[in-house]
This record gives sequence, C-alpha cells and structure tokens, in this order.
Amino acid sequence: MAAFEPHAVPLDGPTGQWCRPRMETSGTDGRDKTVGLGLAGLLVAALLLRVYRVGEDSLWFDEILSYRRATTGFGDAYDLMRDGTHPPGFTQVVQRPWLAFGDSEFMVRFPSVVLGTATVGLTYMLGRRVGGRSVGLAGAALLTVLPLHLYYSREGRMYALLAFLVTGWILALSTADRRNDVRSWLLYSLLGAAAMYTHYYAGLTLAATVAVSAWFYLAKGADPERRRRWMIATAGIGVLFVPWLPTFWHQLRDDPVSHLETRPLGEIALVPIQFFTAHAGASSIEIVVVATALVVVIGHGIVHLLEAARPAAQIDLTKAAIVAALLGTLLLALVAEVLRSLISVRYFVGILSFVCIVAAGFESSRRQPAILVASLVLVVVSLVHAVPTVLDTWRPEFEAATDRIESRLESDTTVVLIGPEDARIHATGFDHYPDPAPGAGLVDIDLAEGALQDALSQIDPGSSVVWVMQYATIGPIGVPNGFALASEERYDSRFFSNGRVMSLTRLERVP
Repeated sequence: MAAFEPHAVPLDGPTGQWCRPRMETSGTDGRDKTVGLGLAGLLVAALLLRVYRVGEDSLWFDEILSYRRATTGFGDAYDLMRDGTHPPGFTQVVQRPWLAFGDSEFMVRFPSVVLGTATVGLTYMLGRRVGGRSVGLAGAALLTVLPLHLYYSREGRMYALLAFLVTGWILALSTADRRNDVRSWLLYSLLGAAAMYTHYYAGLTLAATVAVSAWFYLAKGADPERRRRWMIATAGIGVLFVPWLPTFWHQLRDDPVSHLETRPLGEIALVPIQFFTAHAGASSIEIVVVATALVVVIGHGIVHLLEAARPAAQIDLTKAAIVAALLGTLLLALVAEVLRSLISVRYFVGILSFVCIVAAGFESSRRQPAILVASLVLVVVSLVHAVPTVLDTWRPEFEAATDRIESRLESDTTVVLIGPEDARIHATGFDHYPDPAPGAGLVDIDLAEGALQDALSQIDPGSSVVWVMQYATIGPIGVPNGFALASEERYDSRFFSNGRVMSLTRLERVP
C-alpha cells in the first residue's frame, strides 16, 4: 500500500497561497522494513563505536572538573560553576543523578555514549522530514562515523548533550510549525532553554535560527495564530534562562576563556576540517579535499536558504532552520572572535547533525552529482579518521602515573608538579586518582637553571624522596644538588594531537 510523507511546512505566503508539501511515495511495506532495519543497524553501530573501551582511559582535566561539579554538595558545586566557564545543565541534571550509581571512568562517560547514539536517531528524523528516508539515513550514517561527534560522545562532558538538545530543538520547531499546538511549542521552549543551560554556544545557534524564523513568520506573512505562538514560545526560552543570567554575567566579567588564544584566520578556517578528522590531524591533501567538499556542500545549503528567502518562494522553514543553524553558528562565532577569542572546535559539536543533513544534499542529491561526490568524500575521510578516534583517544595516563607515586609513597615524600605554563594540581589529575591523595608541593617553574633547586628548598627541605611529575614535559629536568636520580618514567600525556609526554622522576636525597 502506498504511503506518503510531507516534507515542506504549509505556511501562508504573502500572496495567501499555501506551500505545497513534497510527497514521497514508498512502494511497499518492504521498503519501510528495509529503512527500519537500516536505521536500527546505524544505531547499533553508533552505540558500539561510542562505547568501545570507553572506560579504559584516565579522566582528563575537563572530565575531572565535570565530575567534581556533579559530586560535590550543591552549594560548593554552584561556586565551582560560578567561577567556571559553563552553565549547569549537564553536570547537575545528567551527571549528578547518574553518578549516584557509580563513579568509574565508564560511568562518567556513559551518558555521553547514550546521548551521542540518540542524536544519530534524531538526525535521521530531521533529515527524513526535509528530504525523505534516503536523506535521513545518509545524514544519520555520516553522523555515526563523524570523528568529532564520535570523540565527544566518548567524553564525560556536556558536548553530546548539546548536540542532542540542539538537534531536538530544531526538530521541535519543525513539529510545532506543522501542528501549531501548545504542547509542541512548549517542547520547543523547553529544549531551547535546556540547550542554553548546557552550553553558551547554543545561544549562537538559537540566535541564528530565531532570526531566520522571524523572517518567515513576520516578513513572509504567516497566519496570525502561528506567528503569535512562535513569538510566545521563543520569548519563553529567554524567560526560562533569566534565573541563570546573574551567574552568566559574573562568568563573563571574570573572563573564563582567557586561556583561549586568538588564532590567525587560516587556523580558524581549518576548524570545520576537524569535524571530519577530529584530533587525529589531517594531511595537506586531506585538508584540500575536505575543504573543497565542504565548499560544495555549504554552497548547496546557501542556495537553499537564498531560494527560500525570495518573496514569492514557497516556505520550507525546517530546511532554512537547519542551514541557518549551521552557517549562522559559524558566522556568529567568527564575529565574536573579533572581540574575544571564543572559537574552540569542541564548541561546534552542537551543529554536527546539521552538517550531516546538509551534506546529505536534501532531496537534490539525486540530481546534482557534485553534491553526491562531495558527500562521499566526507564519508570516506570520516571513516578513515573514525578508527584512530575510537582506538586512540588522546587522553593522558594520569591514573597510571599517580598510582606509581602512591604505591611507593613514603611519609617524608614531597611531590612536585611542573607544567609548561601553569602547574595546577587538578590539571594533572593528581588530587583525583590517589586514594588518599598525598600532600603535594605545587610549583610553577619553567625548568630554568636552579629553578627546581629553589622550589624544593621552599617546599620541604627535609624530604628524603621527591617525586617530580612533569606535566606535558618539554625536556629533562636537571637533578638538583643534594639529590640523586633514582628512576625516570614516561607516560602518555598527548592531549589530542599535541604530541606531549608526561614524565615522572624519582629523586632521592644523598646522605
């Protein structure tokens, strides 16, 4: 029996005409079963890729920070968040109740595994709505193996939740526009606010999408009831976020992103390349190939947006929202970068589902070979880099290094931590893994001649044993006077593709 799906939203245009939904006919129930099996296969693959060995690596600094915010008392947790960079959604709503069941590395990361897999399903639903089953499956397939989404679906941070909520928000906007009922618009408000409470970069995506939606609802002459409900629901997102605004303002004044360095435009232009290579790095040839494919894909999205903007054009709000969410986030981030360095590739995880849907080409991929070729290129590059993303997660061996110190800890031992720029204890995981955590001397030195000798004399001149943990080492330490080198070990501390090594040196005082 034939079935059909609407893929364009009927809205009143300036001439009073309704846009015609595009219908897709599925010939048999066998087609539906095949699509269902294909989606199920993608979800299983997405889950396996994200859960494989997810608990084997040590937590790194950002994950430890999230863990602390989720496990300390609410008062202390609020102080940690207030003095930090991000809003509370992930740590307080997702991690806090979940970690009550266990706090291993696997447990810390598993919520991201589930959310990342669920986002693959949402991507199918959203892609199907704008282009049919084939576009939905193609977009979901690309997100399944997309290295950047893979990576942050395996990390105990908020980025997988950000992608899930932002994708769900666009889907909720599409549903609310079609149904125009209170329940759908309420879901649109709640998901938008939840995204804002998860990561501030959601604000860029919401702003770009709301701007395009406003053009459709206000300038294109939508019916008054639909326009009124959209305005109330959109305002509701802001109202729900008001309680957090004082904290957000405090964070903004304290410049929590001061650690981000302003980069040249050429480096910023490479950020979208990392969507398909993650932290594995890319060769010059890969950069050129991916950049060319992205120009084709993004150009295709811009064409759709411009066509929809014509006064007499039929309105497909969902397509326009997807393209606006993708391009608007990138553009607004670039504008913000002029005022203050705010661009980090992980902040763009929220728009990766839209990258995949636009790369699927909407319905025109069947007619435009260039889109099909570009999409295949992006899939191939993603597959190549998905393997190292899963097998080698670039997290430091904090646990192994701290276990080594703890196993040989003596009462008269001093631990010195050295960093290339700053030597915060929590940046080495040192006060997280040892149980109980030994006392440590915290030193910020650049390994200049005599620096370690001076540091030791200031910390504890009576220690007979000194462990020196050099975080992201830049060279061998000089053995200070009065000590002998007992052992020196190396641990993986690369942090993505930075090629760093963490060294652990045991010094013993000479009698």
